[in-house]
Amino acid sequence: MDCLSHPEDPFEAELAKAKFLKEAKTLQKAFPKIAEIRATVKTKHISENRRRYEVDVLITEAGEVHAYKEDGWDLPAVFDQIANKVKRMLTQKPAKRRGSPRTMPP
Repeated sequence: MDCLSHPEDPFEAELAKAKFLKEAKTLQKAFPKIAEIRATVKTKHISENRRRYEVDVLITEAGEVHAYKEDGWDLPAVFDQIANKVKRMLTQKPAKRRGSPRTMPP
């Protein structure tokens, strides 16, 4: 579990890091095949007081790599959005193949 490149605001950075680490631990308990979870935060300065955050999360499982990207004005909210996406994608059942009733065995 790793959180790379923290933003300049120390309060916002610590809150986002705490959320990321909590979600990463939860995911690793639920999905023990996860080998690595990495988050990268990029900051775009729009004006003196406004920043736009771009968060990239990379989850490496046995043989699979899942990448998630989200951006927004509030860093903790962006991490919440990514956490919701990750949970939804990892808990979905694999798509069933649709076959003709004639080709299915009796």
